[in-house]
Amino acid sequence: MRTLKAQISIYALEYRGDRGDVIREFWRILKEHGVSFKSTALSTLAWGERDTLIRALEDAYRRLEHYGIIMDVKLTSIGPPPDYEIEDREI
Repeated sequence: MRTLKAQISIYALEYRGDRGDVIREFWRILKEHGVSFKSTALSTLAWGERDTLIRALEDAYRRLEHYGIIMDVKLTSIGPPPDYEIEDREI
């Protein structure tokens, strides 16, 4: 299994409600697909098996598209998963 990592930012430019609702819906979609993720102040970091992650992102875009979103996605298969904790000895 090849792990794929993603950094995703979602901008709900045409939604006039609480934009946090859009992000929480995005997180629920990731969970439905069994994708691991964590939130940062500016984006969501997600990781999982390549096909699963790609399907989850495609499904999320389709289901959130009616909000008038921009989904900015960066993908990589290199490096440790985003939940990797850097230890002092590595700095």
